[in-house]
Amino acid sequence: MNYQTVLDQIKCYEPHFEDYNFLALQKVDAQLTITNSYIYYGQLVNNMRHGKGILLQQNGRKYEGQWQNDHKQGYGWEQLTNGSQYEGNYSIGKPNGQGKFTWANGEVYEGQWNSGVREGRGTWYGLKGQKYQGEWINNLACGYGEYIHSNGNRYVGNFKDGLKNGEGLEYFSNGDRYEGNYLNGQPHGYGQYYWSNGTLFQGYFKEGLRCGQGFWKRSEEQSTDEYQGEYYEDKKNGYGIYRWSNGNEYRGNFLNDFKHGYGEIHYIDGKILKGNWEQGKFVAEENYNLSKKTSHSFDNQIIKIVNNSHCFNQSFQNQNKFIDNQFINCNQIQNNVYNDCENEKLCNSFSDVTNNNNQCKNNSNNDPATSQTFRTTKTIRIRQYQKEKSKNMSQQTSQNGPSTPIKEISEKNEKQKTQTKFCIKVQNNFYLHLRRPK
Repeated sequence: MNYQTVLDQIKCYEPHFEDYNFLALQKVDAQLTITNSYIYYGQLVNNMRHGKGILLQQNGRKYEGQWQNDHKQGYGWEQLTNGSQYEGNYSIGKPNGQGKFTWANGEVYEGQWNSGVREGRGTWYGLKGQKYQGEWINNLACGYGEYIHSNGNRYVGNFKDGLKNGEGLEYFSNGDRYEGNYLNGQPHGYGQYYWSNGTLFQGYFKEGLRCGQGFWKRSEEQSTDEYQGEYYEDKKNGYGIYRWSNGNEYRGNFLNDFKHGYGEIHYIDGKILKGNWEQGKFVAEENYNLSKKTSHSFDNQIIKIVNNSHCFNQSFQNQNKFIDNQFINCNQIQNNVYNDCENEKLCNSFSDVTNNNNQCKNNSNNDPATSQTFRTTKTIRIRQYQKEKSKNMSQQTSQNGPSTPIKEISEKNEKQKTQTKFCIKVQNNFYLHLRRPK
């Protein structure tokens, strides 16, 4: 390089610090050093850069500040080839202590340095409003700190390798809140999530999703539902108990937030619905085996049915339809479905139980309980006649005598022609129709 050309370049140089211009350095006996890779203009001691000086490298890198024993030492400013800048303290040629680094894209770090890396307490400012303030190790957030996302979410807790790790508390911009453990930036392990509407979840997470045992509670102005059981991939999966605000509860298996598999609904009035479910819909009632030994004849069963007529609910008197019931051993009445959950408010993908009850199937088992004991089951149809039909029936019974049952031969099919039909009045507007083969 030509000496005069380099000297003219130094005279025209615009420094970052005011006291590092050409005239200011001349007052401290600055000297010019020229090599194939850099130009140095500043103080020298024993032919080593020592004191104040400017370094202009051939690749475009610049430094102005303090020197000691040919190394950057003390306070200085440096511009890298990509346009990034550092201003702060140096030790043995590297940033050390308090300093500010500004990337070429506009990001800023201001805090402590150790041998050229960000380490200690520091604050980082992103381009879209992000901000991290806390501890650093090896240029990464590590330890306790606070991070503000660009969308307004705020996390306060522990970091490791630049990610949320350990215990932390995160406030979301929509009002939600999470308290618990993190792993690699996501909730992992035990934690508590609070929604802005009052709903909460307490349980275990895996890679940001609810997984394992958990307790969920939905709180609103008029209803409070609860679930306690297994989760997988952020949905109810496995065994659990769901309680509605009206006191009813479901105990059984779930699949992807739906009742699926075997389950039981326990109603507040003491009734229990047991059976199988598919995708939230009730498909089949449990098959009960309640057979007992019996030696009663068919005629004796008729007498017992008449004596047990008080078992019929009085609410049937105002209906005009057939209702099928099973009499087991002539002493028990079992309804196929309990349909008293019309007021249930189902939430979170639960299907209405009242709609599902209409699809249930009766799978009663007629197999013998033992080799010597057989189940005796008689199906009885109960029909409430209207007032006009009741009058006609009473007239027919009066003609044939009060103690003689009425015989009617059905002509609908050949099988019914061989059967005898008995009509016995057991209550007001109630008639029992029984058929037996001749």
